[in-house]
Amino acid sequence: MKRFFYAIIAVVAALGFAACEKDSTEITEGALSFYATIEGGDSRIAMSQTGDIWNSTWEGDESLTVTPNFDSYFVFTNTADNPNRFSCTMAGVEALKSAEKVYVFNSQALNSVNSTIGADGMFLYAETAWAENITLVASAAMLHYSSEYYVTLTAQDMFGDGNSGRLSEVTLAAGESVFVPIFAGNATLSYSIAGKVCKSMELDAKAGVVYELGTLAPAGDTPTPDPTPDPAGNTLYLVPNADWSASGAWFAAYYWDTAGGNGSVKFTDDNADGIYEGVVPSTAEGMLFCRMNPAYPEFGWNSETETDRVWNQTGDLTVGVAPNNYFYITGWDTGEWNVAGYVPEVPAQSFSLAGSFNSWGDLVMTHSEGIYSALGVAMEANCEFKVKDTTTWDISYGGGVAVLNPNHYMKVYASGANITIAEAGTYDVYFDLNNLNLYVVTAGTDYTTVPLQEEGSTGGGGDTPSTGSFAVAGTFNGWGNLVMTPETGGIHSAKGVALEAYAELKIKDAATWDISFGGGIMFLNPNNHMQLFEAGSNVSITEAGTYDIYFDSVKLLLYVVTAGSDYTTAPLQTENGKEPEVVEPDVTDAVLYLVPNNNWKVDGARFAAYFFNASGNTWVSMTDKDADGIYEVNIPVGYKAGENVIFCRMNPSSTANSWSTKWNQTEDLVIPTDGKNLYTVKENTWDKGGGSWSVK
Repeated sequence: MKRFFYAIIAVVAALGFAACEKDSTEITEGALSFYATIEGGDSRIAMSQTGDIWNSTWEGDESLTVTPNFDSYFVFTNTADNPNRFSCTMAGVEALKSAEKVYVFNSQALNSVNSTIGADGMFLYAETAWAENITLVASAAMLHYSSEYYVTLTAQDMFGDGNSGRLSEVTLAAGESVFVPIFAGNATLSYSIAGKVCKSMELDAKAGVVYELGTLAPAGDTPTPDPTPDPAGNTLYLVPNADWSASGAWFAAYYWDTAGGNGSVKFTDDNADGIYEGVVPSTAEGMLFCRMNPAYPEFGWNSETETDRVWNQTGDLTVGVAPNNYFYITGWDTGEWNVAGYVPEVPAQSFSLAGSFNSWGDLVMTHSEGIYSALGVAMEANCEFKVKDTTTWDISYGGGVAVLNPNHYMKVYASGANITIAEAGTYDVYFDLNNLNLYVVTAGTDYTTVPLQEEGSTGGGGDTPSTGSFAVAGTFNGWGNLVMTPETGGIHSAKGVALEAYAELKIKDAATWDISFGGGIMFLNPNNHMQLFEAGSNVSITEAGTYDIYFDSVKLLLYVVTAGSDYTTAPLQTENGKEPEVVEPDVTDAVLYLVPNNNWKVDGARFAAYFFNASGNTWVSMTDKDADGIYEVNIPVGYKAGENVIFCRMNPSSTANSWSTKWNQTEDLVIPTDGKNLYTVKENTWDKGGGSWSVK
């Protein structure tokens, strides 16, 4: 190859592509497939040069995302055996064939060019009616070179970081064949080695063109740099705790270097041992770990429109060096580097006092042998407060007694109502976590001497009397109360419970539905335990059996184990188990329409309708085929106007339609008989907030 820039214009090469030859294998029933051709770009493809034409072919294990409306997304994948054919078996995928238009793009480069990941980073896109053969077009140009050195490329706003941002500089590892996607446009392009600019020139980059730069080496007066780090990068390991593992989260590392380069790496657990692995470039000088929302499959920072891509993140970190290259998460935003097999010391749970006296902030309590205390707290008469986990409002404790007299103690309950102190004063507040007792005494008083106040006791539902006990309710008992037996340490049990496969259940206060606990994860495998959350979704047990059910009311943990088993040995499950098979019913020609409010539209939610009458019930997924914000569903066979429907906002991380995967719902609605067919959810509401029927 010639040296950089000496003959660059002469060797500009347009991209050509190998023909997509169909195989004779029949398409699997229930799947939808198409054959992909690339025209003017490349991504995740093998490239070989023939003359001045670069032939590109799919390799296998690539993915393309297809959407009809940017509300619902279908991921198509290929194989090494049939690399040109992309297939998808997701529920509802066949609706793409009737869509007016579909949008196809490579999943790896979802937002824009990503110059840091080589040929994988060129954005490919197609906007077309559904067809058996779809041609994608590259939206960027490509640089290609070889070098024995780390190279810094500079061009004003020409490089992408994969998050729709533009960079003016990237630093890339040495390699025999380095591809760098760049945005089309005019810029002064230069390269540097060892901090010294070697060459520069004006470049007018055209989309779909590879610009051959040749072999990049130091300029004549540039000293040869020291050997570069291993271009393979540093292998790092992430060990999340139970908090980070909850709710189906995935994990990524974000890194940066001294040259201004940055990027992200997804960490995966291929052997399901709870330890996630990723490779960070050797050039990275700093990094941080992120806990990501599963509704977003690609890395990206939070924005005004996507406020919950990143659920949690560590502070800035140095890059771990083997053998101390295992990062152990110890809190919502903390952790430490250590060796494989290290067991971090788990600090005592931290509780705070929060109330009107401190604008509902955190007054961290002192811990000693299970007792948490806050001393010398000044409160006005009728001051309201609760005890909460310092890191989250998901765990809190309250009444109990609605109005507490000073120099008494009371029973508190998980997610109970606010507590009101009857008189102004300066108090010492003590919280007994093991026995769920709360003491409020005049400052300096021995709290162990004060009596229990029970009069006027109300549970967490405020006006609803509470038994202080818990029950299992679910499909197995018609959502009635199977009262659990209290055991030591806040444990409650229900034994010998017969459950069908995918039976749904929740834990609730035995006296009221105002206090209930659910997922978290939606599909629990037997002989595991999971974290529960206040007002969480229904939990489905994936296999039929007879089970012992245990509820830890202090830590909000649910255990479901084979009857007679030791529940304490059941491992923590942090991701959904096997989902039920999705079977959409036969439908009629009658159509209902749904206009969700702005609340319902966030977080990538999908929508479904639940039909029911005296004969049975069924779910049907809803779609927005013309991307007008109005979702439609055909009334299933066996159901008609005058009968019932519930419109539901569904969790996008699951394709199954069930009460376990439901986020929000309307009230029970009657399908109008007067021709009205469009239901509009009332603005600024969530569950059962009302709405109105009209004619579409």
